[in-house]
Amino acid sequence: MGGTLDGTTENDSTALNVTETETPTEQYVPELNIESHSPNTHKVTVQLGSFASVPTGTGTPVESGTFDLNKEFSLSPGGKISLEKHRSPDHDYDVLIAVDGTVVVSEVLYAYEGMTVKVLDSNTVDVLRSDI
Repeated sequence: MGGTLDGTTENDSTALNVTETETPTEQYVPELNIESHSPNTHKVTVQLGSFASVPTGTGTPVESGTFDLNKEFSLSPGGKISLEKHRSPDHDYDVLIAVDGTVVVSEVLYAYEGMTVKVLDSNTVDVLRSDI
């Protein structure tokens, strides 16, 4: 009788059967957050998708395009909106964020970039970008 690495014999009925299963790896999606650092509640419009043209400065949000997200939120003092679930891995997006009707972010967000927008007031935001 031959032995095995676990000390059992080939004919031993207590020998362990080990089956390896592969677990799928979840792809990382960079952050996309909007945080309030303002003492006031603000109406925040977020459009995420592919637009023919992206407005700059003040103006109305995009009226046509392919949207993965086109939604209005109420952002309370100290509040946070997390939008990672609306992003797909390896996908670039046009992103538009308006605070109280004023466009404060209007640009391309690449698949490898994360973004946090800190709302200071209706017209002032800090935009922090991160690369993965």
